[in-house]
Amino acid sequence: MKLAGTLVGIAGVIGSAAVYNNIIDRDIDALMERTKNRAIVLGLVSIRNAKIFASVLGIVGIISLSIFANVLTAAIAFAGFVLYVFLYSLWTKRNTPYATMLGTLSGAVPPLVGYVAVSGTLDPTAIILFLMLVFWQMPHALSIALYRHEEYRSASIPVLPIARGMVRTKIEILIFTILFASAALSLGVWGSVGYVYLGVAFALAVAWIIFAVIGFFVTDTKRFGRKMFFYSLIVLMTLFIVMAFDNTAPNREAPVMAPIAWL
Repeated sequence: MKLAGTLVGIAGVIGSAAVYNNIIDRDIDALMERTKNRAIVLGLVSIRNAKIFASVLGIVGIISLSIFANVLTAAIAFAGFVLYVFLYSLWTKRNTPYATMLGTLSGAVPPLVGYVAVSGTLDPTAIILFLMLVFWQMPHALSIALYRHEEYRSASIPVLPIARGMVRTKIEILIFTILFASAALSLGVWGSVGYVYLGVAFALAVAWIIFAVIGFFVTDTKRFGRKMFFYSLIVLMTLFIVMAFDNTAPNREAPVMAPIAWL
């Protein structure tokens, strides 16, 4: 029951934030290839109905987390909602290339919610898991910006490749890839993951770092960005699957719902 209630709660809060984001970004979504066919942009859903739907989703999500998990879990989910809708979508996204960093904070909330739903506390493992997702999202999002920078330019969104250039973007991709590797491997210090996870994480992280370094020597930036994007998905999906089923971890209970919540 806790698993089902937590998943419903997370889905409700995330869904609410996504709908509000679609409402806020409907003007720039119409200018970008990957978002121009969204229901609100096409007028298939009215703004009024979208707001009602988003509000219902959010309320149901928070109530579900409060009842089936705990109040701390609901509070963390609500904080992620505020970060994404108000601080990211409404304020920084159109004004600074560093809005991506703010967006990663809200994007790292779902696995944190899953962890706290089981453990009921914010312990070192929870913090490391959160940082791991923050650091993963930066090269993931910047890779998208690399191969879709023309769309962002047409919508006047100052992502890093436009505001600071391709080389600066590749430098930050490398830095955050290294930080992600450090966070992913440091989970082993607290006994939250097993030896199988650590071995897989080490191999994937080293490959990702090498891939990021190679990016400085390629001329086809779009192709590089697209490959980095898909590899980032493989990295996270693989690590979360291994994390959930690695029986060699000394402490199994708390982390189990974290990857489930994000996936």
